[in-house]
Amino acid sequence: PDIYREMAEMLYTLQILAAEAENLPDFDREQAEWMARIMYQRRIISDYRAKYVIQRLKDANWDALAEEEYKVNKLTYMTDEKVKASHILIKVSESRNDESAKALAMELGERALKGEDFATLAKDYSEDPSATKNGGSLGFFKRGQMVKPYEEVAFTMQKPGEISDVVKTSFGYHVIRYEGRKVPEQIPFETV
Repeated sequence: PDIYREMAEMLYTLQILAAEAENLPDFDREQAEWMARIMYQRRIISDYRAKYVIQRLKDANWDALAEEEYKVNKLTYMTDEKVKASHILIKVSESRNDESAKALAMELGERALKGEDFATLAKDYSEDPSATKNGGSLGFFKRGQMVKPYEEVAFTMQKPGEISDVVKTSFGYHVIRYEGRKVPEQIPFETV
């Protein structure tokens, strides 16, 4: 019943629109009929193509084709390189100009280099709202997830525990602590 109701509503709508179109001063019946024939032919061709493809592929060995695709395009099936980092964010605001924000970030970076606990510094000073809970940790992230200047520095760092120079982004000034890296790995075929 729902299908019949939907079809009846569609037919009624088409008839109303067709009647209104025929009454327009620039309506061209010949062109409208031509367009209707073209649309009908396209639908027939589309339906035929779908049936043809289904018929031709009914005996395809999809597992073998998938494995061949996997072997030919192995680089497509790799995990992303990821970096794990923590940061301290110092923002520029009405109460703190650019110079004083940068100076504070530099001071915190120096304190971290001298051995103060980075997570404690992040909890006490970072203006990233999550820092009080996670000690500034951003976890693992891949390229394209962070703002460009931050990402560029984080991905060039190599030694766990390494502290960056101050990095300026649209968010403010960052001091980054490199935690580690996940190198790209081949995703097993079974998973793909």
